[in-house]
Amino acid sequence: MSPGFQHFQTASDLWRKAQSLENGSNVTITGKELDIATVFAVSQGGRQPFLTEDKATCARIHESVKQLNLYLEKGRAVYGVTTGFGGSADSRTKEVHKLQISLLQHTQSGVILASDQAVNDGVSEHRSELTSMPMSWVRAAMLVRCNATARGHSAVTMDVLQAILRLLRNDIVPMVPLKGSVSASGDLMPLAFIAGAIEGNPDIKVCQRQGESLKILSAEAALAQHQIPKTKSGPKEALGLVNGTASSAGLASIVMYEAHHVATLSQAFTAMAVEAMLGNSESFHPYISEARPHPGQIEGSFLAKGIRNGKDYAPEGLEVYYGANFQAAAVTSAMEKTRLAIQMLGKLFFAQSTELIDANLNNGLPANLCADNPSLSFTMKGVDVNMAAYMSELGFLANPVSTHVQSAEMGNQSINSLALLSSRMTKKAVELVSLMGATCLYVGCQALDLRVMQIEYLDELYSVLQNDLKLTFSSSLEHKDMEAYKMQLRKQLTSCWRASSRLDNAERFNAVADGAVLALLRVVKDSNQMPSEPWALSLVQTWRSKVEAKATSVYEATFRRFCAKPTTGQYLGVGSQALYNMVRKDLAVPFHQGLGEHPGSEDTVIYGEIVRPRRIIGNWISTIYEATLDGRMNHALYNAHDKVTNDQMMHRNQMCTVYVDSTNSIFHWD
Repeated sequence: MSPGFQHFQTASDLWRKAQSLENGSNVTITGKELDIATVFAVSQGGRQPFLTEDKATCARIHESVKQLNLYLEKGRAVYGVTTGFGGSADSRTKEVHKLQISLLQHTQSGVILASDQAVNDGVSEHRSELTSMPMSWVRAAMLVRCNATARGHSAVTMDVLQAILRLLRNDIVPMVPLKGSVSASGDLMPLAFIAGAIEGNPDIKVCQRQGESLKILSAEAALAQHQIPKTKSGPKEALGLVNGTASSAGLASIVMYEAHHVATLSQAFTAMAVEAMLGNSESFHPYISEARPHPGQIEGSFLAKGIRNGKDYAPEGLEVYYGANFQAAAVTSAMEKTRLAIQMLGKLFFAQSTELIDANLNNGLPANLCADNPSLSFTMKGVDVNMAAYMSELGFLANPVSTHVQSAEMGNQSINSLALLSSRMTKKAVELVSLMGATCLYVGCQALDLRVMQIEYLDELYSVLQNDLKLTFSSSLEHKDMEAYKMQLRKQLTSCWRASSRLDNAERFNAVADGAVLALLRVVKDSNQMPSEPWALSLVQTWRSKVEAKATSVYEATFRRFCAKPTTGQYLGVGSQALYNMVRKDLAVPFHQGLGEHPGSEDTVIYGEIVRPRRIIGNWISTIYEATLDGRMNHALYNAHDKVTNDQMMHRNQMCTVYVDSTNSIFHWD
């Protein structure tokens, strides 16, 4: 069966499925079988969606809610239930129901003009479109979200799902803002308006079709009119509703349904045009289609005949065939889709490098990933700017080429593909995103080195201070207080070191010493064991000075040792280790030690066992870029993967695991 016929059959099946769901037909939501035709049919209104009565499905839904409640009863932190959202996830609360209200409050932020919240026949002369989504889009989103949550993964109760389905069955459609969603962790804003509608929010409007008329009223009034009870969000239900891409997927389903039919229409009209022009049917001869091969329409017509006056002939034999099956639009389309995908890969590289470099986002790494003092050394700041430039250029390249087709050669080539041009642009995009990948590898290896050095430094500092602690406070602190302080000390060392990542080293050592004293005073305050004699203050001051001195000396020793022989590789997974070793060993691109790396800075020491060149940052990245372009990076990555057996992977997972404690501040290595 030819691809052309296969597509026609697909489009036909979609149409027949949608037609079979006539007005008033029941649609069963199971969490699994939802398809494009059903979404389209429900989006047009009049269909009756119901939640399945399948016992296994209902049990999964109930179990997800039960599991969440068990977690909460045990006092566990659950994202979006006892924590803030997104960048505010570091906040904590026990007001789980109020938190769900807060989620809807801040996501119900989209704009719908008052003039659009009334029945009208068009758009204001001052605007090109309404500020609210068409009702069909919202219906599709409601159905898709119900189907997704019916899988029982989101701790959303049956009551909430039933409430949304009741709105659909009564053709009550929330008014949802057209703009304002980035569709990242979900279409938060659009779905928040749907969630608000089932809550009966009096400030959210809904549309209701009554016969041929359309009425707009508040969600509260609509629920009351149809005796639909208001829902109150459980501990995770608002999040369970808004944290999904149902608005995007719902609209995409409508678009795909309609696009299939536009495609079949274009095929049919091509045949019509050939017939109207008394065109040459020989272009559609099976032999030409097989030789290209672009299988397509081979059906005959009275009006469209071959140049041999309609003579029938078979592909075999010494015949000459005339056709024009050389249009490369398929190549153009493939290249443009590829450029769009590559642009998203570039965006991923850009976002990740930005987070690694920014001290506000990198979880305690130094600002700009500098290895010395950030007041003077800005190691990756220029790289951050470079990545923004690369991303902008990549975004420009993602634009389509096919929209620039011009008629050529006296109109004989009235439609052409520009496939080679599109391929050239895609090749440029591949090379550019490869440059971004190479830049990210340089940034990533630096970040890994700094992270491992930080882990080893804090481990060693804590070990040294434990010994000093016994010598200093053996006669002043009871055993239980000593043990309590050890625990507090480790946390305080880590948190102070990471919180001071923007400061120069001397100031960081000072912050660590202050933190150590603060932890000591907290333990002493709780135990009431510290004597009140004047010498106690002196003892604390002595301890602070000792901590600051040890923080300084241990760091210097750790830094020198690490620069001489980095240990990062042993901490990494297979893929990361392969890339890291390729950069650090095979390509000899070193850990950037700071300002002293600049060529000509002979007065600054570069630590290490061997003499190595000083190079500008761009040239180190160029080395990685060349290895990316010529395939050496792929060779390293794929070979490493092939060499790892299942037993080796299991052994590695057991022996080399990084843990983070409940405060998300302490790293342990087994």
